[in-house]
Amino acid sequence: MAGQKTKGAPSRQDSFIFWMKVRLLRVKRSILNAREIHPKPAKLEPGQCKFLIAESVTRLWTSESEDERRLECGKVHNLRVAANLLDGLIVPAQQTFSFWRIIGKPTKRKGFVQGRQVQEGCIIASIGGGLCQLSNSLFDVATKAGLEIIERHPHTMIVPGSAAEYGRDATVAWNHIDLRFRAKTTIRLTAKLTADSLVVQVFADAQSSNAFVPILSQSPGSRKIANSCETCGQQDCFRHVDKTPLETASVWLLDSVWPEFDDYLRANKAPGDQLLTPIGRPFHVPARFQWSDHPRTDSANIVALQRAMKLRNVAGNGPERRAALLHFEECLAKSYAKKLDFSARHLSIDLSLLPHLWKIGALGGREFSILATRWPLAEIHRRFDESSLQFPDRGLLADFRAPKDIVEAETVALRYAKSIVTPHPGIAALFGSRAVLIPWQIEKTDELIGKDLVFLGPTIARKGCYEVRDAVKELGVPLWVGGREFEGQGFWNGVQKHSLKEDWLSSAGIVIAPSILEDQPRMLLKAFAKGIPIITTRESGIPKANHVRFVEFGDADMIRGCLSEMRLQAES
Repeated sequence: MAGQKTKGAPSRQDSFIFWMKVRLLRVKRSILNAREIHPKPAKLEPGQCKFLIAESVTRLWTSESEDERRLECGKVHNLRVAANLLDGLIVPAQQTFSFWRIIGKPTKRKGFVQGRQVQEGCIIASIGGGLCQLSNSLFDVATKAGLEIIERHPHTMIVPGSAAEYGRDATVAWNHIDLRFRAKTTIRLTAKLTADSLVVQVFADAQSSNAFVPILSQSPGSRKIANSCETCGQQDCFRHVDKTPLETASVWLLDSVWPEFDDYLRANKAPGDQLLTPIGRPFHVPARFQWSDHPRTDSANIVALQRAMKLRNVAGNGPERRAALLHFEECLAKSYAKKLDFSARHLSIDLSLLPHLWKIGALGGREFSILATRWPLAEIHRRFDESSLQFPDRGLLADFRAPKDIVEAETVALRYAKSIVTPHPGIAALFGSRAVLIPWQIEKTDELIGKDLVFLGPTIARKGCYEVRDAVKELGVPLWVGGREFEGQGFWNGVQKHSLKEDWLSSAGIVIAPSILEDQPRMLLKAFAKGIPIITTRESGIPKANHVRFVEFGDADMIRGCLSEMRLQAES
């Protein structure tokens, strides 16, 4: 932000005079702003502003000093908050964009923290400090896109590593020093933070009449380097603060317990790491949320979270349950985001929370790893769409659909994930070298194998029930079926069908599970541990073994062949 150089160390009197000048300038700007007509936010029409015309990519972390780390973390957090306010903004043709009109006054209540600000020749801590990096980037893309710059103020001092070194900067200070520009045609602005960069883009229509000609860097002139408490050498300044090291820790954002991820947590959690779980002590902790190192939950709104959890628990199957799960995951993600310390640089995130955290901008400027508790939504949609085309008469193949914005947010966020941790070989295969494959927790047993032919169910197309029915009907063997039946009455007509018993594992001789995909195949893993012959797809996540036969989804002939082979082996 803007400031003014003074001789020697700034005194309290100098700062008071500076404070009074700023207040007068703010009053003057407020009066001028009140006279202006503030245009209403524009609505993006389909097919509008799809062409990238300018981009700015700048480093988030520019100081190698640990003494500057706290203010840099604050700066990045402030950029995270502001970018979320700016991202996706539509600026109608001939209307003026104002930085402060969009961002508003940076306050603690809005989520801003202390970051780096240049004032009176010094880099100091200030609420909202660091927003100049965003205004610098906006000025950069505006000039590259040939937009009309209405108001722009260069910094009086240069912060090392900033755009001021190249004369392509635009300082801002609430509310009297602003950045304003306008375009001849409607444009769309986007602002995102990756783990190490701020990315600002301008989109427009292909027929835009703006002169999209990059402007060369300007000379910074005679501007000097701004001092900080680390470099100025002034120990008697009233603003001087002692250097305190910033303790950084990883944060684990968790949902329901998986034994595999519980083991991974115990093996990788550092002593200072923070754990966030849905329900913590002193509240009653359901078994599915009892992680090994279970803290009190830092949930921002425990009442809303418990209501969402209740809705998730009572919802049935199909679209209603999926909607309830998404609502719970969104509530949980927002609750966690409010409790993330601004200095947290690395997160380990349950995949169910990822799209919601990405949408609200909580992941910008951070490295994050994913605990893959399910297949990516885009991959689920793709596989279901392909199967629906192959079997158009099976309507329930297409009954799962997550909202488009959630799918898109998750897809983009996964591109930036540092690693994807999973015990599922099929999911791991999607991410190549970024995948961390951990073992399934399998307890082997020496119990005798039974003779029943078991379809774990439920009776729904994506579980492969049509192929199982056709194969078993032709072979004329009895079948034990588990779960609810969704494909209508009479589906199993012609099959010697029996309801699966609670102790099915003790009598199972062959297990069939040829589903499109599985996230957490616990029942299959129990059969695997016992050594029961299994017919399944590679997408089920079951490891390779001599007693496992992999088939393609929808291939009844393959299932029939494997079943005949296994029955012959069992009889011999």
